[in-house]
Amino acid sequence: VGQAGRFHPNRRFLLDCLNRDNFSLLETQSSQEQACIIYAKSKITLNPSMMGDINLRVFEALSAGGFLITDDISPQAGKNQIFRDGDHLVLFEDYEDLKCKIKYYLDNPSEALKIAQQGYSEFWANHSPEVKKKQLMKLVFEGEIPPLYDGRCDRRSTVFPIETKDSLFKRIQKYEYLQSIHRVKENLRILFLTVSNQYLLSDLVDLPRLDVSYSSLLSKDLRIAHVSDQTTAFVIEKENNDFLFDIAVVGWDTFQCEISTDYIKRSKIEQIILSNEKKLNDLSQVDHLECQIQNLGYTPLQHDGFTVYHLNITS
Repeated sequence: VGQAGRFHPNRRFLLDCLNRDNFSLLETQSSQEQACIIYAKSKITLNPSMMGDINLRVFEALSAGGFLITDDISPQAGKNQIFRDGDHLVLFEDYEDLKCKIKYYLDNPSEALKIAQQGYSEFWANHSPEVKKKQLMKLVFEGEIPPLYDGRCDRRSTVFPIETKDSLFKRIQKYEYLQSIHRVKENLRILFLTVSNQYLLSDLVDLPRLDVSYSSLLSKDLRIAHVSDQTTAFVIEKENNDFLFDIAVVGWDTFQCEISTDYIKRSKIEQIILSNEKKLNDLSQVDHLECQIQNLGYTPLQHDGFTVYHLNITS
């Protein structure tokens, strides 16, 4: 129950694969009341999220007593703080994992029923509208924040400095651009070839189908924020062109290093984005850096107010 059109390519891909492998699927759109009946009567409710977030369907399916299989999104989305995998719902990582779990629970309906019952009980005990109303009133009139919603649970919120309005806006622009590509592309691969703009790196671990690598040491803030286990150190000197990236984030320091420059030239990375570093507030330095990027075979194009450099494709 939901949408699976052109704005949901990953969901469409998974559904097409299930149809190809002869699973019996019901794809439909309905009212909220009808959807609850469908969730309750279905053997499995499938919920591949659009952006790797905890969407409303998670709560709708559990509140109706449905057995829910949903994608394993990043820990920053808060899934582990709300529901437990294998107790209240079931998580899958990719299509092969999804296929195996669907087969398993179709063959073991009593286990699926147990999880559905526990998910139903958990929802009505801790996430019902009445519970949320009480929590909201306590927050507004008593200043009491439920531990579940304390922003400090995400360590990134405790270590990053306050940015200027302009700097924050540019960071959001880049995140939204990369998020839009993540929505339509499986396993988007990004390499940070700069020590600056690591706050953008920390933002991107939200996106579960995105592989983030870095060629420089992570800052102390990022290590404190516990994002190192969601990113990969990439040593250029030890790598060849067999492992390719879709996008590189570069800074002034990138082109001071011959090894980094040579890697960009060899690897034919599809897109390049400039970091938000203070040195690049000087227009003459920006112009110099842009010339270096274009000399490597890239064309600058505007995307919603900022520049992305696209690799020139030659026959």
